[in-house]
Amino acid sequence: MTKPIGKIKRGRVIEIIIGNMRGGKTDHLIREIESLREHSDKKVLCFKPDKDVRSPKGFIESRKKNGETLRQLEAIEFQTH
Repeated sequence: MTKPIGKIKRGRVIEIIIGNMRGGKTDHLIREIESLREHSDKKVLCFKPDKDVRSPKGFIESRKKNGETLRQLEAIEFQTH
């Protein structure tokens, strides 16, 4: 489900999560970030494009199949053109 694509300066890693729609990608992302923040000294920033209106402004959300919010995480919005 996740694929590390390479190391970046000073051991930083970018990870890409791929899968089908409604396959649990966002929930997996949020759980991984919560775990890193809780159990390590790693600092994690989340970004989301301002055109993504599926979640409230400034947040990333995972949802149950019925659309109800399952988990929510703060995210820095960036402007897209």
